[in-house]
Amino acid sequence: MSTYAKLFDYSEILNEGTLSVTLSHGFGAKGTAFLQSYVKAMFTVVDVKLKFSPDENAVFFELQLAPEK
Repeated sequence: MSTYAKLFDYSEILNEGTLSVTLSHGFGAKGTAFLQSYVKAMFTVVDVKLKFSPDENAVFFELQLAPEK
């Protein structure tokens, strides 16, 4: 959605098995609520829980990655 629909800017940082993702946008608090709900719904389907830290113009979430086998 970031690349093709241009709804937000995507950035990520991988640090010791934790993927930190930021979705920055210019839609205010309602845009944040929409994006957070959208992301949460996508990851719920695959039974992955995320830790969110929303902001007025960004959604920040962390995902614990499984160790490689």
